Amino acid sequence: MFNCTTSLTPSELKSAIIRDPLIIKPETTVMDAIAQMSGVRVMCDTAKLDEVHLEARSSCVLIVAAGRLLGIFTERDVVKLCSQRRCLENLAIREVMIHPVVTLRESEFTDLFFAVNLLQQYRIRHIPILDEQERVVGLLTNESLRHTSRSVDLLRLRLVSEVMTCEVICATPDSSMLAIAQQMTENRVSSVMIVQLGQFQDKPQEIPVGIVTERDIVQFQALGLNLETCQVQTVMSSPIFAVRPDDSLRFVQQIMEQRLIRRLAVTGDQGELLGIVTQSSLLQALNPLEVYKLAQMLEEKVVRLETEKVQLLENRTVELEQLVADRTASLKAKAGREQIVSDISRQIRSSLSLQTILDTTVEQVRQLLGCDRVNIWYFETEWESIVMAESTTSSTSLLGERIEELCFQQHSAEIYRQGRIRVVPDIYTIEMTDCHREFLIRLQTRAKILVPLLCGDELWGLLNVSESQHPREWQTEEVELLQGLSVHLAIAIHQATTHQKLQEQLIALQQRSDQLRGSEQRYITLSQNLEAKIEERTAELQAREAQLQKTSDRLSISLKSGAIGCWDWDIVENNIFWDERMYELYGVTKTSDSRLVYDTWANRLHPDDRANIEVLVQQAILGQAEYDTEFRVIHPDGSIHFIKAYGVVVRDAEGNPQKMIGVHFDISDRKKSEEIIRQQVEREKLLREITQRIRQSLDLQTIFDIACQEICQVIQADRVGIFKFYPESNFNDGEFVAESVVKEFPSVIAIRVHDHCFGENYSSLYALGRSYVVDDIYHSDMTTCHTDILAQFHVRANVIMPLLCGAELWGLLCIHQCATTRHWQQSEIDFTQQLATQLAIAIQQASLVEQLQQELAERHQAELKLTQSNQQLAISNQELARATRLKDEFLANMSHELRTPLNAILGMTEGLQEGVFGMINNKQFKALETIERSSSHLLDLINDILDVAKIEAGQIKLDCTTISVANLCESSLVFIKQQALQKRIQVEIKIPFNLPDLFVDERRIRQVLINLLNNAVKFTPEAGRISLEVTQLSPDISTVQNFLQIAVIDTGIGIMQENINKLFQPFIQIDSALNRQYEGTGLGLALVKKIVELHGGRVGLTSELGIGSCFTIELPCIPSTPASPDLIRDLLTTPTPELDSPTADEAVSLAPVILLAEDNKANIKTFSSYLSAKGYDILLATNGQQAIELATIHQPDLILMDIQMPGIDGLEAIRQIRLDPQLVNIPIVALTALAMTGDRDRCLQAGANDYLTKPVKLKQLATTIQQLLITTKK
Repeated sequence: MFNCTTSLTPSELKSAIIRDPLIIKPETTVMDAIAQMSGVRVMCDTAKLDEVHLEARSSCVLIVAAGRLLGIFTERDVVKLCSQRRCLENLAIREVMIHPVVTLRESEFTDLFFAVNLLQQYRIRHIPILDEQERVVGLLTNESLRHTSRSVDLLRLRLVSEVMTCEVICATPDSSMLAIAQQMTENRVSSVMIVQLGQFQDKPQEIPVGIVTERDIVQFQALGLNLETCQVQTVMSSPIFAVRPDDSLRFVQQIMEQRLIRRLAVTGDQGELLGIVTQSSLLQALNPLEVYKLAQMLEEKVVRLETEKVQLLENRTVELEQLVADRTASLKAKAGREQIVSDISRQIRSSLSLQTILDTTVEQVRQLLGCDRVNIWYFETEWESIVMAESTTSSTSLLGERIEELCFQQHSAEIYRQGRIRVVPDIYTIEMTDCHREFLIRLQTRAKILVPLLCGDELWGLLNVSESQHPREWQTEEVELLQGLSVHLAIAIHQATTHQKLQEQLIALQQRSDQLRGSEQRYITLSQNLEAKIEERTAELQAREAQLQKTSDRLSISLKSGAIGCWDWDIVENNIFWDERMYELYGVTKTSDSRLVYDTWANRLHPDDRANIEVLVQQAILGQAEYDTEFRVIHPDGSIHFIKAYGVVVRDAEGNPQKMIGVHFDISDRKKSEEIIRQQVEREKLLREITQRIRQSLDLQTIFDIACQEICQVIQADRVGIFKFYPESNFNDGEFVAESVVKEFPSVIAIRVHDHCFGENYSSLYALGRSYVVDDIYHSDMTTCHTDILAQFHVRANVIMPLLCGAELWGLLCIHQCATTRHWQQSEIDFTQQLATQLAIAIQQASLVEQLQQELAERHQAELKLTQSNQQLAISNQELARATRLKDEFLANMSHELRTPLNAILGMTEGLQEGVFGMINNKQFKALETIERSSSHLLDLINDILDVAKIEAGQIKLDCTTISVANLCESSLVFIKQQALQKRIQVEIKIPFNLPDLFVDERRIRQVLINLLNNAVKFTPEAGRISLEVTQLSPDISTVQNFLQIAVIDTGIGIMQENINKLFQPFIQIDSALNRQYEGTGLGLALVKKIVELHGGRVGLTSELGIGSCFTIELPCIPSTPASPDLIRDLLTTPTPELDSPTADEAVSLAPVILLAEDNKANIKTFSSYLSAKGYDILLATNGQQAIELATIHQPDLILMDIQMPGIDGLEAIRQIRLDPQLVNIPIVALTALAMTGDRDRCLQAGANDYLTKPVKLKQLATTIQQLLITTKK
């Protein structure tokens, strides 16, 4: 997936070496060196790598004498000298060069990251490269290493925000160059950002305007300019090149390469400075740990995306089901509305009574829309209307009421004359005049649709549909329904009014005829007038006919806009009339012969539909059925169209059919949509069924067979197969393990398939979840070898879906079209993808089941072996228990015998080293150091063995008290700070405020912390870092116990994961080589684990080889007594006390008298010689009784009391001494070699002031004596 930055060839690694670096002699002056550094620049067009090398050569000079590298002088050193204002004219380079120099042999430069780690570890930018004769052959820098690394893919995945440095050293443009140089030196940075202060939303912001680098100062110094008087704004590099936090590191790398720069500013949306990214930042992104973390992040992202993909597929299935349901409901509702409109239209046309038409309309519309009120207003005058018809659910009726609305102005009436419809969802949210809103409230109207009824150009009235109590969002379909219905209603109103007028005229004519019969003379006179009247009436009727023609034209326009074809069949004369749209619906040209029209209709009908349609026509004529049907017609070009047909039979007074009129319109698009939805529903249903059948079976072969058969049947492919790759074949070999194939083509089951180009060209794409769809293999971008393989199996078109088992490519789901090419539909591809996902899940489940069965079998075998082992262990445990008891008793009793001689050895050694027995030479001093080291190592071994033995024997009892965790940590750090200082190891402590106290044995837990800290110092290289951190954990749910976690974190050598569990076992060291390099008993961590577990705590470890380790101990705490923040603050700010002796001013002025009670001659010699050399007078007692007597007689300044003495032991002697009032304040130090649990407490209870365990450190003894004497004197 990524270009590996570490797998570089030797030649590529050598290209990172900058050949011919600048080399000068030690006596060269600094100014000459700076001149050479400033003189090397890119002066002509060269290759990118040459430009990088030329730029890098100018960043330093190497000081060489007699072929040997003596030191290095870099741009940072130039800046440092400038900040110190040193005169550089006659200053020799040998006086300021850096030495010794971190170098690397060319033969050892085999790993890019080894060099990168050297740069980061020593915080340097240059590594000279030497040959086998220690001669300089080249130079490595951040730029050359970064340019050599092939990190394009990795850097493209990393963002600037992940590696940028947020703490940027800045300065203003009016700063001096000297101040800039001093800033660089103090903060150890290679550049300073020049910013101007700005404001955005009342917040101060730093806007970068330029940058000054070490290289600029080198150039400046080479020119001999005055750093103190020159301002930054005159020499800074401007404008500054900047990137955004969300830019990729690849983009950063491109800018650096194009501009030959080493650092870029990181800015925000307002141009404010957020940070800086440098060459070192890019190299840090290539760190193996960072690569590993990135790989983990990508792996988690892949898992998350796969989960989201499955969730999306499931959601998509639910959405499709809902979409089908909604679409079906919508189609049913639309069909219902069309039927109702047809019924209303038919009822309107069937009557010539205006009132009947209006009553029918309002009743049917209210039932259809489910609203509160529907009424029809008729305009008697331009400003006054009357409610002609109404249907309402309210008890209040407006029928017959005259309504006068003053707000109905002229422009409003004109809008309705243009056919505009007024839709009001809520009168309180729609803009209208106040008087009109009050008028609607008076009419109990909250929401309405107002449709104009036009008779010609005249506004006859309004169709009003309204809701009384609640607002209503009127649907587009409802508005369109009322608009279409208003056309039919307007026609009916016009016909009814015309008919009514004709009736009235006929009645008038009849009355006139009756009057003519009464008087012949009047008849003659009137007949003359009648002729004129008839002519006038004829003209009027012609005008009315013209008006009807206009109405017919409007109706024709409405039908044409609705793509509706009209037909009229004169049944008596057998003549058929089609309008132009009818010919378009049947795909033929217009003809005037009605018989040809019938032939056209009959011939265009689909053969499967013709018989049913002819029967339905006869039934409609006989009055046995409604002519409301759907059928198919075939156009001359062979295309099939679906037609929706309505027809009405017109009969005479006797009920005989006279004519049949109707309409046709094309519903092919609707049928296609319904078919697509139906197929989608069937596929979704089939997908659920197949998925259920797959999940019900754990037999992989059965699952494969079912899936192949079902997919082949649904998609109608020639072959469906499941292909499995052979393990270790690099995805080039495999076989079909299941298939479903039509009879015309051969089976491919169990045939080994080898495609040598598949693994290289396609496997990585399929592993990412990509599918492959090909309509014709001979017109695609696939390789020739892959095409040849498919041709062997007669494949012409295919769909390939990957089958992934986890993140690995297991096989392929293959769908083949063998006979011809094929264009695969998206629905088929989606269906196949969904099934491939289910098959991948089944494969993974089957794999898990197989692993489970194998684990169960292995577990059963393990249980049998465990039973046998338990029987053997039962016998061995008895013998082991006895041996363990004897061992523990032996080790516990040997404490005194082992420690006593060691006390003399260490004491005499320490005395010799301090010159108590005379001066010694250097060789003798080193020999004594060896004796001391070996004795101390032996003492540590004895202590650890005894402690482990005591714990295992149950002889240690904890003395738990409430202690401050801050005091505990600070006092433990004292013991390792000197060792850390010698190795230049940075030690830090992080303790938050308000931590609760611990309830532990303070001495034992301090022993644990010191052990862990000693290990951290021992295994951390020089210039490393050690952290001691304390955090409070959440309460344990099972025990409701609060815990504090103390962590010791180091940057040491680290531990491999497989060795972590071995680390806490007694006498175990991971690597014998480490035993030779780092001394140790192998018991320290075992002792740590046992002590912590005795406290009811836990020990943890996380480590990475070469990175460092983190040891954690979790201890119970007391939540009710948090540590004081002031105490923690004081501990963190108070300097660590040193272990040196008190100063001369604090020493006792007169020689104190010390009573030494000791029966061992070697220890007597050791203690007396050392203390005498320190200026003390010694009284000697060899048993407890003698010690009591000498103390009573001499009243010494201090008593050293050995606990194990003949006769009266040390404890009893201390008790008797304390009974004497004159001796009660004399400080007593107890000395013992037992080191048993409770020894210290018994000594202190007897009356001792302090307690020391043999072997005693003589310096520690002297310090304790002086402290006690000073305390007593005060």
